[in-house]
Amino acid sequence: MPCSRKSSAKKEVKEKEEVKLDDLSKKILDAMKKLGRPVKCGEIAKELGVPVQQVTGKMRSLVKSGLVKKAEEGTYKLP
Repeated sequence: MPCSRKSSAKKEVKEKEEVKLDDLSKKILDAMKKLGRPVKCGEIAKELGVPVQQVTGKMRSLVKSGLVKKAEEGTYKLP
């Protein structure tokens, strides 16, 4: 009978895989660290001097990857 620990070990490795970030995603994370509180995409866009649509699109990817969490309505925070 196979041990179920192997599958959970594989799962842990998969969860710890490194996420490759583009420059804008890195800048968004840096801005969030600098601000130190839940922020709206518009705040980050203003801070970085980029269109809010670009930040919104990147934010979806960052949430999906687990690097950012949705906070109160319309805001995002670091986990």
